[in-house]
Amino acid sequence: MAVRELRRRIELGAPPRDEIFASVCTQILRSSATKANDYPATAEILSELTTMGVKLNIYLYTVVMHNAVDHGDLQAAFTVYRLLQQNGIEPNDYTYTVLLKGLKDGKHPEMLQSIVGDAGKALPNLERPRVVATDIIHCIYLQHFEPASTATTFADLAKTYHEYFDPSIPIALGVPPHFFGKTVATTMSPSPHAIAIVLTAYLKLVSRQSPEEVVRLYHVFQRQIERPDNPVMSSLGRTDHFFNAFLFALGQNANTLQMVPTILRQMTDKRVHAVPLTSKYTWDILVNAFMRHKQPEAAERVLEIMRKYNQEPNDVTWNSLVRGYARLQEVDRALDTIRKMQLQEVELDLSSLRALSRMRENDRLAQGLQELGAQQRSQAEEEQDYLVPDDYQEDHIVPDDYEEEPSVLKEIEEEDREEAIREEQDAARWTGAGSTSDSNGKAPAEGKQTSS
Repeated sequence: MAVRELRRRIELGAPPRDEIFASVCTQILRSSATKANDYPATAEILSELTTMGVKLNIYLYTVVMHNAVDHGDLQAAFTVYRLLQQNGIEPNDYTYTVLLKGLKDGKHPEMLQSIVGDAGKALPNLERPRVVATDIIHCIYLQHFEPASTATTFADLAKTYHEYFDPSIPIALGVPPHFFGKTVATTMSPSPHAIAIVLTAYLKLVSRQSPEEVVRLYHVFQRQIERPDNPVMSSLGRTDHFFNAFLFALGQNANTLQMVPTILRQMTDKRVHAVPLTSKYTWDILVNAFMRHKQPEAAERVLEIMRKYNQEPNDVTWNSLVRGYARLQEVDRALDTIRKMQLQEVELDLSSLRALSRMRENDRLAQGLQELGAQQRSQAEEEQDYLVPDDYQEDHIVPDDYEEEPSVLKEIEEEDREEAIREEQDAARWTGAGSTSDSNGKAPAEGKQTSS
């Protein structure tokens, strides 16, 4: 309908090569692929526009790439990118941001290398070079640091960072300067996100082998953000990104887990922050950390603290609890958590289902799940009887062979796979090292202080 209206406007005399007209075409093209089954319409609309005499500019090309990236068709996006280059059209910030977004899954290393090279050369001519450079660093981080990291991969990341940004802030935060290589002339000050990526990568590198280094880095970070003479440093303490990075790193080791409540108190200190810095990622990290180290009481305490701040657990948090109870062979607690998930209409993810399948008391678990399923169906029927008139129900009976489509997000699956790898590494490292004694460590007690 929108395309027909454009054609009518042209017939009435509207110039198809006018910038305003092209802008309207861009909006129509972008909105044409809001749903997965609408994506094929992008090519049809583009063909219609060219037939009408609309000149394809960088914005129209980039919208086509954006639609392709959003629907996982990265090869089509890359083909369009090469086409615009052949036509002598210069990519802009939006173009590179869209392509780098699609390349963050790490599945196309050669394509990533090509786009990173092109974007790096184009940075001086872009309107938002810091944004594009940060996206480049993020792509490299995801490619080399998920799920594992080495000193070599971190050095590569640090040197790439140094190609675009001044490394003085990460160095001041405690990252060893030798990782950044030789001094080069840089003109861009780093974005907070870029700094956070480098610091997170270094914390991930040292958290398993040198937990004391994580503690040292946190003390350095704390001193730097409290400096009144450095507004850049102090601004880093006003977001959750850096605190979350330290929470995650400290949560990897049972010996540093006791520092977690202290950091949580600092994030929620009303004397410093008008609004608590905690986010949904903060709670996910905390619950994962406590359950990984077999401290379910501390993990449940996190849920209480969340409610104090009017925040509810999300699907990642709930599934972390289920997996933790499954590993602890706590059938009743696992079932109780699943019951609460049903009330919140949250689904079990694939990793949780795998963890449940490994529980020793399979029969009791299966019986409990059947009872929960029966309760859920009964409740749904009661709600339908209450809300829907009797004479309307017969037309809306669900067929017996109907199967509900699973809705497990790709991001959660990736996170679960990474967590499974981490758990295997933890198990291998801590077997026989007395890690079970940590289940009665200081963290739960200190966690209680957080709510006071």
